[in-house]
Amino acid sequence: MRRGYVSIFLVLGSIWVCICSPGCREAREPVLEMDDVFDLGEAKHEQAFRVRIPFRNGGDFPLKIERVLTCCGTTALDVPTKKFPRGEEGAFLYECRMMGPPGTQAVKSFVVCSNDPVRPRYKVRVRAWMAAGLAISPAAVVVEDLRPNEAWTRELFIVGAGSNCEFNVNRIASDLAGLSISIRRVRRSPYNYPGQVVARAYRVTVGQTRVRVVGEHCGHIRIQTDFPGSELLAVPVSVRVHSEIDVEPRFLLFHTYKDAAVRSACVSLKIKSPVPIRIVPRITEPGILVRCATSKYSKEWLFTCFLNRSAPGTMSGRLTFDIVGYEYQSSLVVPFATLTE
Repeated sequence: MRRGYVSIFLVLGSIWVCICSPGCREAREPVLEMDDVFDLGEAKHEQAFRVRIPFRNGGDFPLKIERVLTCCGTTALDVPTKKFPRGEEGAFLYECRMMGPPGTQAVKSFVVCSNDPVRPRYKVRVRAWMAAGLAISPAAVVVEDLRPNEAWTRELFIVGAGSNCEFNVNRIASDLAGLSISIRRVRRSPYNYPGQVVARAYRVTVGQTRVRVVGEHCGHIRIQTDFPGSELLAVPVSVRVHSEIDVEPRFLLFHTYKDAAVRSACVSLKIKSPVPIRIVPRITEPGILVRCATSKYSKEWLFTCFLNRSAPGTMSGRLTFDIVGYEYQSSLVVPFATLTE
């Protein structure tokens, strides 16, 4: 009895495999036959390709391509709308732009929707190996919220991606004043992508012991190598030193009335400093008057800003204050605008 059950299960399993296998499908079904992977070989970053995608009807029933679903940045062209009888071949064009770091594999994909009952959505991959080259990670050195006279350091890595990407750094310099640079050869970078082959890597440490002037300081790190096509590399550097002088509000808004003959308004401005300073308003805007009760050195300053203007329309500009006694900052700018109600 047990052998009989085993035989029945074996027969049912054979029938199921026969039904599901492509070679044993019903004669009155269309069968979409095409490669599921297309290799483009080696590609450069953002290189465009136009690939011919062939397919064939391996069944007895007419095959119809309903549509082709593509991913972002890719397009399917000349998709046939007719029905393909048994054994007939067809093709359409696929345009893509391969992007990725050097030494990695870039993959795009699309889905062919047809009346094939077994595989109505046939996924196809298009892949390419990005050509060997030099990669810098991170691509820029950005330092924000730095206090005056505060030191900082950052690291960036120069990577030769690709099995044959051997290179040397001949010279490295910067046009940013006071920037110190040190370079050392390492085995790999913490920014490596999965599957990326690294032939050589360098770690570059940059920094400054002190940045005295408040504001944004920009420059470049220029790296000279012996790798063909990447002999000179430039890495942007941005260092922002924030002011310890607090301004409230940071933006002045004068409310005026449309029907008034003379549009006037008054706004208070408070300035705080970590050390006693002296502030002198340098007002060049017409119709703006700034007054303060004191002129001595102090940590807190309270200004009263007056607007007295007869001309119609809105007005905007900047109020400039000269600072005396603070070694890191010599002036302060506060923007303003008028709002007519």
